[in-house]
Amino acid sequence: MPFLTRPDGATIYYEVKGAGGVPVLLISPGGMGSSIEKWDMMPFNPWKQLPTDQFTLIGMDQRNAGKSSGPIGEGWDTYSQDQLALLEHLDIEKCISFGSCIGPSYQFNLLKHAPEKFIAAVMLQPIGLSTHTTEEEKWEG
Repeated sequence: MPFLTRPDGATIYYEVKGAGGVPVLLISPGGMGSSIEKWDMMPFNPWKQLPTDQFTLIGMDQRNAGKSSGPIGEGWDTYSQDQLALLEHLDIEKCISFGSCIGPSYQFNLLKHAPEKFIAAVMLQPIGLSTHTTEEEKWEG
């Protein structure tokens, strides 16, 4: 199993499927338990539905999810650093980011810190725009 070891001791599990096509960084659904296996719960599963002769699929289990482990660190920035480190480890200069559920939240932070790394961002079913029971008034956006 391939793992990327980070400077703080975290181990990040990842998978690559396909070769030679446009690289796609898949950012899994599943909240803070975002892991590759969570794609199986989704109506669109890129691991099964994107043609690997046209795309090189790259996925990872986020820290403390699936087969990855490590301290949480500085929140969103720590996750972004892991994701960018994986792209560097795999010698990916530019790619498409593709996320679902919590994935778009990770993607926004990636685009904030390294917009030059991404050709496009596909964001499916993003979280965070509904009224919650703890809100006194409806959010107007």
